[in-house]
Amino acid sequence: MTIAGKPVAAHCQLTGKMLARVSPVDGKAYAIGFEMRLPGNWNGRFFYQANGGVDGSVVTATGPAGPAPLESALNQGFAVISSDAGHSACIAGYS
Repeated sequence: MTIAGKPVAAHCQLTGKMLARVSPVDGKAYAIGFEMRLPGNWNGRFFYQANGGVDGSVVTATGPAGPAPLESALNQGFAVISSDAGHSACIAGYS
């Protein structure tokens, strides 16, 4: 795996769902999906990766790698988590 053309340091990846429940209103099952990456060189800090308008899907948990900072949070030693905010992506035309 690479981020912005740079190899990602050794890490483990966890994926799962939490707070699984059945709604008493509509009878449907709901849960919060997540991905967490834990670096081998953990700096003791945690980075929550907000999805900025793409909630509804779990994006790769690496932390931003844009102009600032130039390095991803994962490569800086942060444990990084991303989630779907508890809902699946909407189908076009429906919400």
